[in-house]
Amino acid sequence: MKTFNKIIISQLIFCCTFIIISYIVICIPCKMEACYFQDAKIRERLAGKINFLIIGGSHALSAINPIILDKTLECNSYNCSATLQTSYNRKFFTKKEVSRNPIKTIVLEISYNAFQRDEINEDPGDSHIVAIQKREYIYEKFEYIYYNMPINCWQESYSYAFIINLRNGIINLYSKIMKKENINSMKGFHPKEINNLQENIQYIHNNFNKNEMYSSGIFNDITLKGYKDLFKFCKKNNCRLIVVVTPLSLSYLWKYKDFDLWSDLMKQLSCQYNFEYYDFNLYKKRFDNYPDECAFNDSVHMSYFGAEKFTEDFANILIMHENGIDLSDLFYISYEEMKKKSPYMDMYNHN
Repeated sequence: MKTFNKIIISQLIFCCTFIIISYIVICIPCKMEACYFQDAKIRERLAGKINFLIIGGSHALSAINPIILDKTLECNSYNCSATLQTSYNRKFFTKKEVSRNPIKTIVLEISYNAFQRDEINEDPGDSHIVAIQKREYIYEKFEYIYYNMPINCWQESYSYAFIINLRNGIINLYSKIMKKENINSMKGFHPKEINNLQENIQYIHNNFNKNEMYSSGIFNDITLKGYKDLFKFCKKNNCRLIVVVTPLSLSYLWKYKDFDLWSDLMKQLSCQYNFEYYDFNLYKKRFDNYPDECAFNDSVHMSYFGAEKFTEDFANILIMHENGIDLSDLFYISYEEMKKKSPYMDMYNHN
């Protein structure tokens, strides 16, 4: 009996310790909202006002500027994207914002590898922590931990949370002292610095269509089903669904020969679920508007300069669509056609 009591007491101590540490590490730092994904308070303050929701991963996070959309489209938009945001989390936050806002339009950013990812075994260093800290209420955070985080990644996630929250706390304190602009005044948008990604002749000659992106398959069944459920949810709630692919650097696209497999799948889904679909990698003005020299932070994320140009182009495309203008001539039919028209192809052929 004594042994049994000791076991019970030890388990209770463990549970209480776990809850206290979880609250200290995960919940308290969220109140500071020092990082782009700690935006629960700002979204709560905007509840009842948002009518244009952007939901996606890190590509949308750094590419779609709600301030520009608000001015151009005369809407009240919010970018609810986050790093490594899975279809499960995109659906969670979409449902939450639709339930408390008069949302008429949902922009869903889907990147080239979105359907491939294994949502059960996401990187605990980023995906889980972002998902937890972006949630608003304590019960939502613990519900996510219980149902979505394997026990074997708790320690790594907690360690990462401690480090990132300490860093964010310092950033928050520094921002207040220096009276810098609050990151949440940007309505979820997280701009990135400019890096020159223009490639040299040797790279262009050695890497043209060298690799395969989808050698192991275009999609993961569980992940694809999650996105299909999200498509159905938008239709059920009478929301205009716009699926967008944000631009990747030409230097990145140049080395992969099978992006059209992805493009064909997206076109099939857009017909099946009746949503608008725009792939800005195929936008004919991309070479002028999103040059590798200044439009990107890294090979797959836009810089603040590229984001400004892209958001303006995206908004104008939506206006043209609403006015019944045919947009087919503004986009290339395929990735291979786009590459043939690119400045890299000129360099490839003439050197």
